Amino acid sequence: MKARLFKHLILLFFIINFSTAHATDNAELVLQSLANVEQYHSDEGNQFVLSKNKHGCKIEARFYLSNHQILTSYIFNQKGIVSAAERTYQYKYEKGEEGSLAHITDIYLSGTVYLDPADPKTQQELNDFKALFPITEIKKCL
Repeated sequence: MKARLFKHLILLFFIINFSTAHATDNAELVLQSLANVEQYHSDEGNQFVLSKNKHGCKIEARFYLSNHQILTSYIFNQKGIVSAAERTYQYKYEKGEEGSLAHITDIYLSGTVYLDPADPKTQQELNDFKALFPITEIKKCL
């Protein structure tokens, strides 16, 4: 039991550190992070991070699924959405252990979709995610 918990903690540490690997702006300040928000159910949980960077605000919505994870990033400021993208990361498992989070050996980017900042669906999703955070935190990066 302890060994399995340790493996999950190592995996979580790897995933959290890996999530910053795509960042192009090193000067980010995390303002708030939320995990396992019930209204956004996914197989293995979720995480929402609000951070401040030189462009304004960034919200990352990460959904952990049984075989992959989806990371949607929104960079926005007072004028609106600067950029938005959805990245899919696949899990690589030990042979014969597919689907077991305790046996993930690697995580790799398998696809990126750039979202149209003017698309009403993109704007609505960002507004829904912004609503998870206190307005005082959002104002810190606008």
